[in-house]
Amino acid sequence: MVFEDDKCDGKDGSSAIQKLINVDQVQVVVGSICSVATIPAGKIAQENKILMVSPTSSAPEVAQVGDYVYRFRNDADVTKKLAEQLTKQGIKTVFALVENTDYGVGYANSLAKSFSGTVIQEKFQSDEKDFDILAKKIVNSTEPIDAILFIGNSNGNIISMINALDKEGLLKKFAGNVFGTETSSTDVIKQAVGNLLEGVKIVQLANLEDLDASAIKLSDEFASKFEIKSSPLFAVLEAESLDLVLDGIKANGYNATKVKQYLDSFTANNPRDGFFGKYYFSPERSAVGLNFLAYQIKNGKAVVEK
Repeated sequence: MVFEDDKCDGKDGSSAIQKLINVDQVQVVVGSICSVATIPAGKIAQENKILMVSPTSSAPEVAQVGDYVYRFRNDADVTKKLAEQLTKQGIKTVFALVENTDYGVGYANSLAKSFSGTVIQEKFQSDEKDFDILAKKIVNSTEPIDAILFIGNSNGNIISMINALDKEGLLKKFAGNVFGTETSSTDVIKQAVGNLLEGVKIVQLANLEDLDASAIKLSDEFASKFEIKSSPLFAVLEAESLDLVLDGIKANGYNATKVKQYLDSFTANNPRDGFFGKYYFSPERSAVGLNFLAYQIKNGKAVVEK
């Protein structure tokens, strides 16, 4: 195993994978976590026909990089479920606070395609310091707004966003119609904002307790050794990605094209059975079969929306 830190950054991602390919001569890469690093690094992997499997990169552009780049999460699957939830609640206009990254913009654009209503996008940079101004834009909007959606990459930005929304009374005003993403309900955020997340709705993969016992065991073992600063589901996605490529290496040998053939051998009629149940990869090399559900935060816990 060779490790490189791409820092969720495009330039660092490119440098990391060039080192892995040219110096370490790897055939298979698990990563990146962030779309902003996966896309440029994936292009380099594609040029060199090196297999790359991203556990969590979900921007639609990832699917366009090439046939050697695979991923588990796809914004189109998540936002389709979110659009269904918004429609179910009779929401017609969503004001989205969007971090200006591949993940944030990709998520918002994907929702706009899935949702029959209107998505107003207010973008902010990753180094944004004044979220009060963004919250006031919702207060002062001349368009009728039915719901708020916040899409951020980092714990710090999401914490600042939630506090700003609360300061303007927007969490109460839009109670039941405030939405976040999977990145919104980490333990770090919950501890920082207290009960301000109460009532917030999130579309995400099935909770750990709803998965196979092996996934729960893995997560518990991981948490006993490391502090989990993001969703524990991401750690399980990492493990599934690693198990997948290791099984491919055992089955077909340490060669990128042969491991790719192993991944392609899984189909709707012959799915792989992993931590998240049975799945296979679509022609766009996105995992098919992962179960995304709508949750609401109640008493600090994510509860499935009926």
